[in-house]
Amino acid sequence: MGSFLGEAASDLLAKYSVFPDWEGETDAADAYTPWHLTLVLNGDQLLLQQVRVKAFDEHYPPIAGVYPERPTATDRYARYDGLSIPLTGNGLLYLVKDQVWVDMCILGISGPYDYKTVLKIEIKERAVIGIHDRSTEAEEDRRQRGPSPFEILISLVRTDKSYWSDLLVLLKHSGDWSPNDERLVSKMSKPEWVPNDRQARQLMEICSKAEAFGLANPTYNNPTIKDT
Repeated sequence: MGSFLGEAASDLLAKYSVFPDWEGETDAADAYTPWHLTLVLNGDQLLLQQVRVKAFDEHYPPIAGVYPERPTATDRYARYDGLSIPLTGNGLLYLVKDQVWVDMCILGISGPYDYKTVLKIEIKERAVIGIHDRSTEAEEDRRQRGPSPFEILISLVRTDKSYWSDLLVLLKHSGDWSPNDERLVSKMSKPEWVPNDRQARQLMEICSKAEAFGLANPTYNNPTIKDT
């Protein structure tokens, strides 16, 4: 992750007339990306070691004299192994591990602070000039954001249906709720219905509000919901 990697790798591939197909066709449920990059840190030099790429027009010329393994029926990407090419330029690169804050995004988009371990790497004129551990900062950032959309969804799905039935009764006998509140809770009291990201946040706000009436969600008690 970071400003450095995309620009440096794109420039390098373009030099050898390899252009990732960012408009490639993909199934709706597929978190598509046209490339996968493997990097190696050798001393203070960052090297591009391997590229798996789905190129525009299926055009796969050699990169620095390395010919790729062509796409197959089971793997739509070509793979260039053993490149060991220095990446040039200036910018930042984040090395991350163990995602703990998960958004419900079909594209699989995440930020560096969504991970438990975060290393921030500064690069200038090919050389790594600084490596900083940002794991503690990332933890505080996640705490400020509150529970992730996926965490909220899981808590809702695991809540017993009897809670939603009781909550629906509360909503019907109180004038402090909107028609949309009642509609969402009614859906949650039925089997096999799963809310989307926006609906999940609305439902957790309803659960928090219901505590003032003496009805607590037994699975996720009074979370702090913040915009992300």
